[in-house]
Amino acid sequence: MKVWYIVVGFIVLIITLTIVSTNIIIGATHHIEDNLTKAYDYIKINNYKLAKSSFCNTIKEWEGYKKKWAMLIEHQEIDNIDEQIARVKELLEQGNKDLLLCELGTLKFYIKHVKDMALLKIENIF
Repeated sequence: MKVWYIVVGFIVLIITLTIVSTNIIIGATHHIEDNLTKAYDYIKINNYKLAKSSFCNTIKEWEGYKKKWAMLIEHQEIDNIDEQIARVKELLEQGNKDLLLCELGTLKFYIKHVKDMALLKIENIF
């Protein structure tokens, strides 16, 4: 009988940790997506100063989230996001609007991909 209590307790712990980690990732991705959308909109209207400011906020948030995410997701996903952030940062300095919008779109895709992987879906289980 004690074994069943331990098994049930272990299952409850796993479910709780899964829900907490999913909420951490989803909350973080919403913040990052919002900042990236602001930067994207500023670039579309050629306001690079506000775009840089918004993107700097994104980088600061990402540095904090990255440490938490390292335990929760594949490191390749983190590396992809880091690489894309470096590209966007460089393109912001150059002011190349077309490439910048493309690279920002790719960065948003990577962030959305992490969120989709964290969600508990049947595709992610099997």
